[in-house]
Amino acid sequence: MIKRLTPSWSWLLLLVLVFQVSLLPDILGMRGTARVANAIALVTFLVASLVAALRVRHRTVSAAVFLLFVVPAGLVLLGYSINILRSVDLQTMGRLGMLLPWLAALSVPFMKSYSLEKSWLVFYRFMFISSAVSCVEYWAVFSGILATTPIESVYGDFSRGIFTSYLRLADGSPHFRMHGVFPEPGTLAMWLMPAIAYALVFGKRAGLAVFTVALFLTHSLGGFASAVVLAGSFTWWRTRRPFVRVLMLVLLGAGVAYFLREYFLSAYVSKAGSASVREDNVFLFWRDLGAQIVNRPFGTPLVGRSLSDLAAVDRDYLGSDFAPYTALVIGGVSALIGYTAMITIALSASIKYLARRHADRLTACAFISLPPLLLFVVQRATVFDSPLFAFLVAVPVLAVLRGEVAGTRRSGSASRPGDRPRRGIRENLPQELAG
Repeated sequence: MIKRLTPSWSWLLLLVLVFQVSLLPDILGMRGTARVANAIALVTFLVASLVAALRVRHRTVSAAVFLLFVVPAGLVLLGYSINILRSVDLQTMGRLGMLLPWLAALSVPFMKSYSLEKSWLVFYRFMFISSAVSCVEYWAVFSGILATTPIESVYGDFSRGIFTSYLRLADGSPHFRMHGVFPEPGTLAMWLMPAIAYALVFGKRAGLAVFTVALFLTHSLGGFASAVVLAGSFTWWRTRRPFVRVLMLVLLGAGVAYFLREYFLSAYVSKAGSASVREDNVFLFWRDLGAQIVNRPFGTPLVGRSLSDLAAVDRDYLGSDFAPYTALVIGGVSALIGYTAMITIALSASIKYLARRHADRLTACAFISLPPLLLFVVQRATVFDSPLFAFLVAVPVLAVLRGEVAGTRRSGSASRPGDRPRRGIRENLPQELAG
């Protein structure tokens, strides 16, 4: 019975990428299909999480995994569920999709049919194909070869090419910042971080070239800053000797400070309003945290189709630029505690993992990606707000929590950074659930 309810995760990951993470449903006029696909994903993750709970019940989970992963994810899921259910109406039914990432986190990593290797490969291919198409269409649009047409989206006014979209300006022309199949340039920049990490670790030169061009065309300051952090974490992982590691990081930092400091400063100043809003949101969050907890312990009652609709009914709403605040708004104190704990635990696991000399290439992709991904906490929804966290990152984090280095050889001989991981990678599953 359990085997029948355990899905093959590749198709579900592709469904998430196409219908939830990307803007393709709006671009291709498939919004109705997207609702059905998201409903299928929600039911699948819900059933799978119940199946995982049965597995956990019969095979004792280590205290570290339970306290540092299951409990924080469960707190977020609990907080979100309470506020969504008490706010539910015909307009807010779509908010049930906010439960997907946390149901995925409590199910995907604990299933025997899950494969970390296949998950990263599906993600990489999706990013490579979508980024390559985006670059080609970007050139065609701004060369006058391809005309754009207006489309409707909950994210704002857009124009579409064929498979990609562009923010539509007041005069109807497309904005110069590229975001491809994603809602915002910064969102594309964020998802390029793990794609670039995979290309670097596995030596995908074509992919690295495409991703570099795509990142440049986003004109995302957060993306550029994250790329610097990504270069640092990759350098640290790739270099074996501690002295050489430190030297390489010092040289990287000096080069950035000398060549790019003025660019970052001028780019940040040029953002003016948007930069100050992000700063104010962080400061106001900490200033008003106590009052928010007392007045809205279960979160802010949700209205409309998106979080931006809250601004019309709640003058204290700060926007969704700071992820812990967004968690507090959606799920109250429970979600804030769980979300903050997940950020802290994931970052700690990444630091602990990179500090060791032994790492296979798949798990290295996850931990090289995490530090730059976490920079987006002050900009938008993060990797934790997507089922991609469960598919790409959760299993390596669980391995570290259990006191193991995922992918290292257990015979005592160390695997080198360039070693090819074994196919199937069952060694990357939590031992108590691997079966």
